[in-house]
Amino acid sequence: MNHRKKEIFLSLLSAVAAYLFANQAESTIISLVHPSEQALTWISDIVLAAALGIVTYLWLHLKAARTALSQFEREKIELDTELSLAAEIQRNLQPQLPSFQSGIRWAAHLEQAEKIGGDFYDFVQPDPDSMLLLLGDISGKGIPAALLLASVGRLFRLLSRTKQAPAKLVQDLSELLYADNRGSMFMTCLVAFFDLKGRTLSYTNAGHPPGMILRQDGMELLDCGGMPAGMFASSTYEWRTLKLQPGDVGILVTDGISEAVAQDGIPFVEVLRKEVIETPTPRSPESLCERIMLLANNKASSGGDAERTDDQTVLAFVVEE
Repeated sequence: MNHRKKEIFLSLLSAVAAYLFANQAESTIISLVHPSEQALTWISDIVLAAALGIVTYLWLHLKAARTALSQFEREKIELDTELSLAAEIQRNLQPQLPSFQSGIRWAAHLEQAEKIGGDFYDFVQPDPDSMLLLLGDISGKGIPAALLLASVGRLFRLLSRTKQAPAKLVQDLSELLYADNRGSMFMTCLVAFFDLKGRTLSYTNAGHPPGMILRQDGMELLDCGGMPAGMFASSTYEWRTLKLQPGDVGILVTDGISEAVAQDGIPFVEVLRKEVIETPTPRSPESLCERIMLLANNKASSGGDAERTDDQTVLAFVVEE
């Protein structure tokens, strides 16, 4: 309806402009030429024809602009529909959290900045006594990041069947990603292997914000590893094994969280440590995720960034008896 009103207004404006032009042109010619009555007639006809031509040109130009605008709107609607469908598929691909077993409870919270994002996590259980976790963040945004995300998820599940140590798994994953993208796209990630029977955690960190294990006697960072996966043709990674104890709290985040809360010169791990300590006991992983996500959003808003520009993901686990 608004387009129709705009077209009518522009048409009337064009007619008025053409009339004024024709009237002024005719007056100017008469004042300069001083034509006879017969010459005045054909001068008026010429001026009228010129004015009609101008109006016709403006009408055709307006029609072409309307057609182009309609085509643009149709394409935008189609793109929005495709992105919404891709976002729905991406949400459906998010894995189920591990059920409570061997004394470890899990929770996760993922919020995307756009319809489709580059943050993701996955859990694989090779056998009843072990579990493999991948928390990743693809470089870039939009459709290219989503395509690489899908590829990484498939490769991770294939490599997890080999029951390799986290460092070797990330090394193989990095080489496969580089072979496909030549370093133009890469990902940071944290891969952790949980021995549920022995209560140990083995991990490697590929350029990702360090995870945190908070204990009654302090905090241990999951920062041992190497470069982001897929950045170079060949990369090696270190790994480390930790013993898990009842009462341990694990916090794993992507840079959408770490960058949002690391303000006023305070490292994000100290901010999150304080947040965990202030969480009322007994601390559930769900309450930890909610508090950290709320903190990140509040920090971003207070810093003048009302609209989130990066995906935000937090995973939390609590080791119980």
